[in-house]
Amino acid sequence: MKYVPLRKLTVTLILACSQGVHAGGLFVTVDLAKGEAVDVNLTDGSTASVELIDVEESRGNVWHEVNRAAVVLKVNGVEVTIESGMYRLPQTVGGVQVDCPVTRAVQDHSHIDWWTLEKDARLRIWPGDSPWITDGTFVYPVRQEWFASQTWFTNEPVSVRPDGKLYYHSGLDIGGAEGLVDVLAATDARIVSLGTDVLPGHETGSPVEPRYDVIYLLDERGWYYRYSHLQSFVEGLKLGDRVAMGQQIGTLGKEGASGGWSHLHFEIKSR
Repeated sequence: MKYVPLRKLTVTLILACSQGVHAGGLFVTVDLAKGEAVDVNLTDGSTASVELIDVEESRGNVWHEVNRAAVVLKVNGVEVTIESGMYRLPQTVGGVQVDCPVTRAVQDHSHIDWWTLEKDARLRIWPGDSPWITDGTFVYPVRQEWFASQTWFTNEPVSVRPDGKLYYHSGLDIGGAEGLVDVLAATDARIVSLGTDVLPGHETGSPVEPRYDVIYLLDERGWYYRYSHLQSFVEGLKLGDRVAMGQQIGTLGKEGASGGWSHLHFEIKSR
């Protein structure tokens, strides 16, 4: 069995939960149409030449869900096929690192537009020697072993809606024992939503969607972290409080729209 180092697992989690996030990050996000070629200015000042040659997608026979998506790219003159979404790590090609969080067919078939994708595919590009996230700025948001229980990844098909559209999952679900698993602040951050209460300035124009079982944290990168289905919040937490990375903020549960499954829904967005 091939084991993935813990650091890569940590980054797999944050990449999955932040498909549209780029503000303050180490990568650049670009949406491309098939046949489009662009020069992308990277975060280290270098430039990468990227062309989207084609998008490959296949569907299931019953739900007609997108069960595989891949992009054919030319990156700095090197052609490569990259699988899109769901447990995929960035690949090194042409001297840079690239991944593809989503393609057009997933968005068009979804009952909710989680991605605001503007063209045929979304790419995220890092300099060749860059970490995927700044070291020491993120921890696993539950106090339990990696993949100790069931997970539900971003872009996984969940169910068909009455209008024929499909519910594709957004963010990452981390299963656990109800009322027995501590939920932790993944980063140093500020509490901007606590249950149904929202800090002034974040009520509109932000990703915050308050609910009685949900906490939102905002970090220095401008990233909003959603923690859903909490059985309880840590006593004494207040709107505007600063919390430290690794600090307990609640207890894992199955409140809200959890489907009766005890888990943490963890998701990252930006304005």
